[in-house]
Amino acid sequence: MEEFLWVCLSIILGITGGYFNILLSDEGFISPYEFKDKDNRTRLSPGSWRELILGGGAGFISCIIAISTSEPTIWTIILYSIFAGISGGSYLEKLANTYVAARINEYNKELDKLEQENSSKGGEE
Repeated sequence: MEEFLWVCLSIILGITGGYFNILLSDEGFISPYEFKDKDNRTRLSPGSWRELILGGGAGFISCIIAISTSEPTIWTIILYSIFAGISGGSYLEKLANTYVAARINEYNKELDKLEQENSSKGGEE
C-alpha cells in the first residue's frame, strides 16, 4: 500500500515538475491547437499539456526505478519525481535511447556471430 501512495505522489510531483518546465521555457503555456501537416491532414497538438503528461510519466518511472533499485525514502521519491518531471521528455527520451542502443548492440553482436559462422563454413554462397 505504501508503494501505491509513493507512485501517486511521484506522478503528482512529476506533473508539478512538468509545470515548472513550462514556466522555465521561453514560450510559456501553449493551449492545444490544430494544424495541417505537410500532407494537408489536420492534426491536434497537445501544446503544453504534453509537458505535464511527460512530467507525470517521468515521475512515475523515476519512482518505479527508485523502489526497485534501493530502499527509498519519501525525500528521494520527492526529489527524483520533481527533477524527472522538470526534465520530462528528455528523461524519457534518454531511457528510450538507452533501451534502443542496447537492442542495437545485441543485434550487431548476433550479426557478427552469424557472419563468423558463415565465413567458417566457406564464405558466402
